[in-house]
Amino acid sequence: KLSFVDTPQNNTLFVNTQEILKCTTNSKIDKCSWLWRPLTGDTEPTVIREFPPMEPSSKNCSLNFPQVRIEDQGYWACRVSIATTNTLLTTPFAKVVVYEQ
Repeated sequence: KLSFVDTPQNNTLFVNTQEILKCTTNSKIDKCSWLWRPLTGDTEPTVIREFPPMEPSSKNCSLNFPQVRIEDQGYWACRVSIATTNTLLTTPFAKVVVYEQ
């Protein structure tokens, strides 16, 4: 059964630093999606990024921020899917706070 090995964690980041939100699974998946919603308000989560899992294992959906921006602040969740079995699995939301240096 598909499950998460690593999930995104609550984190405090600084603008212009590099960061990775971890998301790995115990078996191969077809697609990675990252959901985001702002820290305040009751906004529905939005799919911000979609991409295939990283080769060669196809189990890694981690999201790389080469340069953190203030707009990256919010709640993030990783959603993985397997098309053939119609499987969809989403991590709990992690709270990401961004500070100016």
